[in-house]
Amino acid sequence: MAKNDALLDEILGDDGKSSSKDFDPATLKKIIEMNPEMLGNRSPEQFIAEMKQKHDAAQKQKQEKDSAKEGVEGGFMLPPDVDQLAIALEKKYALEKKELEDEIKRLTERQRSLKPRYRDVFMDKLLEIDPNLVSPKTGFVLKDKKTWLDEVGFSVELFIAHGRKRK
Repeated sequence: MAKNDALLDEILGDDGKSSSKDFDPATLKKIIEMNPEMLGNRSPEQFIAEMKQKHDAAQKQKQEKDSAKEGVEGGFMLPPDVDQLAIALEKKYALEKKELEDEIKRLTERQRSLKPRYRDVFMDKLLEIDPNLVSPKTGFVLKDKKTWLDEVGFSVELFIAHGRKRK
């Protein structure tokens, strides 16, 4: 469901990158009709209200960022007094530094979740295709893609444990 919400956010422009689009419930209803799984356990009204809140929050955040960025880049007037200059630039610096730290934190979290997510998807599909790992093709692929599988943390032992949890 989170993947669907992220895709929906991207379609609607609510991904924090381009939230200048207007919220359109009619478009959202058509998207729900095309993919009812996006509702999860929510009613269409709850889902639309939640998306509206996300859209409004993204627009507010974008407006706050835009107004804060006017600082050093845009029409920022440097104070003539050196003390005021240092104070003003220090505030702008702290704001920009915090934005970058928040972005790094967000990207780090996204990167941290990348490997287990891909490993779990691979194991789920492998359980459907060859749950006992008996196919010669499976053996070949596991050997051929060993570098990538090691990177995402796949092992036969982990696969067996994953299969036991799913039963």
